[in-house]
Amino acid sequence: MLLSIDRVLQLLTEGKSVDKISELAKCDEKDVLVVIGEARNLLNKYEKPIARKKIILKKKIDKNDSSLSLEEESEAKKIFEGAELGAIPLNSLLIFNTAAFISKDAKEAAIGIQILDENNHQIGKVSFGIGRNDFNKASYYSIMRALRIASYFEASSVRVRSSSLEVIDQINGKDNIVKSAEKKLYLQLKEILNELSNCKFDYIKEYQNDRAIFFAENSLIIK
Repeated sequence: MLLSIDRVLQLLTEGKSVDKISELAKCDEKDVLVVIGEARNLLNKYEKPIARKKIILKKKIDKNDSSLSLEEESEAKKIFEGAELGAIPLNSLLIFNTAAFISKDAKEAAIGIQILDENNHQIGKVSFGIGRNDFNKASYYSIMRALRIASYFEASSVRVRSSSLEVIDQINGKDNIVKSAEKKLYLQLKEILNELSNCKFDYIKEYQNDRAIFFAENSLIIK
């Protein structure tokens, strides 16, 4: 099948995943991602209102996939592993409800993210186990993943919410004491922030963050 921008956009709109499109076109997933990138650039340059609505991206990372370079695979994993992304608007406000969950035996941790648009409509989610970690570290991981997604979709402004008051206070500069075990993550988060502008971080109570917590917990249940 001839792989054109129009055809790829049509298949994406129909809900086809990147791996399915590559199968239909008999090409590498890397080639599909290149076409998607070109489509995003063209729409963003000439028809920004359309670009905000039309790009739909779903990607599952195959750990055995050798079609991507190590750098591309690493970057893709940061964004797509454990994610289900719908119609993510470009250059707009993105809201992320982020959560950490620790299993009862404290042997497993997971992150959950609910992605909302400016109208508070859910447009994506992340549900991903991260192995043994404490609550604060897992909270950092969930926030960092949210920021990477925001950076990928070139968000004009970002609002991140978390149920970890300690981590939110650290990021906002209200708590200057960062534990040595979390210092590396704190510095990494600050580096990601250099790629974004107009970011706001808020603490929310668990009952206000139930969807993100459910996504995190569910990743351990279905494991």
